[in-house]
Amino acid sequence: MRHRARERLLQLGLLVLAIGVVFGPTQELNLVALPLPVLMWAAYRFGLRAVAWQILGATVAISLLTWAGHGPFTQAEGEALSAATIGGLTQAYLICLVALCIPVAIGVHTSDVLQRKLRSSRHLSDMTLSTTACMILVTDTAGTVVRANEAVRTVLGHAPDDVVGRPIWETIVPEEHRDLAIPMFENPDGSGVPATVEAPQRDVHGKEHRVLWTSGVVRDEEGNATHVVMTGLDVTVERQSSGLVENLLGAALDTAIIGLDTRGRVTLFNTGAEKMLGRGADEVIGSSFVDVLDPDAFAAWAVGVGGEATFATLVDHLVEAPPSDWEWRSAPRAGVPLRRVSMALSPVTDHYGNLIGYLCVGTDVTDIHATAELLITALEKERQVVGHLKSLDTAKDQFVSTISHELRTPVTTIVGYSEMLTDGELGHLSPAQAKALEAITRNGDRLVSLVDNLLALNGLAAEGPTWDRDPVDLREVLRAAETEIGSLVDRRSLAVSFESPDTPVRVVGDVPTLTLALTNLLSNAVKFTPDGGQVRCLLDTQGAEARVLVHDTGMGIPEDEQHRLFERFWRSTTAQRNEIQGTGLGLSTAQTIIHAHGGRIEVESNERSGTTVTVGMPLSEADGSTRR
Repeated sequence: MRHRARERLLQLGLLVLAIGVVFGPTQELNLVALPLPVLMWAAYRFGLRAVAWQILGATVAISLLTWAGHGPFTQAEGEALSAATIGGLTQAYLICLVALCIPVAIGVHTSDVLQRKLRSSRHLSDMTLSTTACMILVTDTAGTVVRANEAVRTVLGHAPDDVVGRPIWETIVPEEHRDLAIPMFENPDGSGVPATVEAPQRDVHGKEHRVLWTSGVVRDEEGNATHVVMTGLDVTVERQSSGLVENLLGAALDTAIIGLDTRGRVTLFNTGAEKMLGRGADEVIGSSFVDVLDPDAFAAWAVGVGGEATFATLVDHLVEAPPSDWEWRSAPRAGVPLRRVSMALSPVTDHYGNLIGYLCVGTDVTDIHATAELLITALEKERQVVGHLKSLDTAKDQFVSTISHELRTPVTTIVGYSEMLTDGELGHLSPAQAKALEAITRNGDRLVSLVDNLLALNGLAAEGPTWDRDPVDLREVLRAAETEIGSLVDRRSLAVSFESPDTPVRVVGDVPTLTLALTNLLSNAVKFTPDGGQVRCLLDTQGAEARVLVHDTGMGIPEDEQHRLFERFWRSTTAQRNEIQGTGLGLSTAQTIIHAHGGRIEVESNERSGTTVTVGMPLSEADGSTRR
């Protein structure tokens, strides 16, 4: 711009010179117009000061020349200047004056334009300073703040107006660091100001921030320092995150975390990976990740997926796939121990979504696999043992079933002949013989009961119950059970009662097995109730369920033993202490029969306070519809 202005001034000066030469009425006018371009250039180049000096110099020169009798204003003694001369001189000096004003006008216009641009630039700077999240402070070389943006308030809570005009160490710099900040501004050339420094800062509320300061010295055209620009970036979150990552990578984890670049080179190797493979990070970083894998297993896997044993094949098949087991080597050579590792590979991207690498996370499952193999072996052995036990149990059941059937015939014969002898069908018995026969009959009945229980248990525990599934009136079962325990009640001083409704209570089942179950419950109630006690059997319905309650006022069962009530051949300490005879099959047989009929059985007992056994069975559909 300045170059074009100079050209225009020179062109104007030449034009004035040409006018003066062509139209100048006097030679003096031509001489005045001759140096005009040079004067115009000097006025433009050096500004208003040059114009003033030019006018002053011209005035002094003309005055001296005129006093000395030279120049266009001189005249011979007694002669007057002609009108043409006076007009030419006036015209010439007016032209000079106008020509000298031209660069002044251009300079003023240029200054105005530059002022507007400066104001616009300052406004843009103010907008930039107020919208940036980074703290910006401008100080003079003595450390006094001359400008501060709004981010100072956002980060540290200081209003910009409170900071401007005060030394930086009085507001921004923490009190414990002021002795370090003051020497930074002792040198006027700004050499003491560090380029970067990271330091803790406390805001007006006392909260600590980690701030990274970057400083730059502003210099004038002569190289002298004029201002210092300081930018502060709050890196508290970044440093905390970085610290967490460093602690995570350095923690004594059992998980291997390996960072990879896009070519598969190791860039990160955490403590867990070092512990797992027994190799330091310095040894592994920079090497290829595939060197960690067992080459034979890797090659076999690559053939299986139809590719080559390269990192690119791993990326194609493992990225974002579920974890899979791989063989890792503790050293890149053959014959080293292998570790079984569950490995997952995931991509790592930057803030713009560009791929910058991969992250491999591996968990050592060597011991888990070894334990699993041992467990499988143990389970297989256990399966074999269980199978053998099942075979033994089946053989036992077959043996018990066979023996029970074989015992039933002779026992039945013994009981039958005992009854004949007791009834006197085979002759008169002496008192001693009658007593002995009574013992034979009693024990024969016990054997019959034992055989019946064993046969019932084996029949129900086989491939399912073999009893008939017919509608049964439970009142018949109660009457049958009452008859079965008649011999036990006849020899005792007990109040035994049976209560049943007037209408049928029908369930689907088998009369003999249900009678056996109820007989066992009543037999236990009679045996465990001392003389003078009560045994009560109640049949009723509750909703869609038939319910039988057997209640006694006998010895009861200790609470800590009640969880074993339905175990086969188990007898309570109360029974053993009072020498009450039994096989421990009564409740077990009753439970098996009731469950086989789709029912339930529950026992409530308090030691020395009696026992209540509740049996519930679903009513048959016909009976249920009738009652509804």
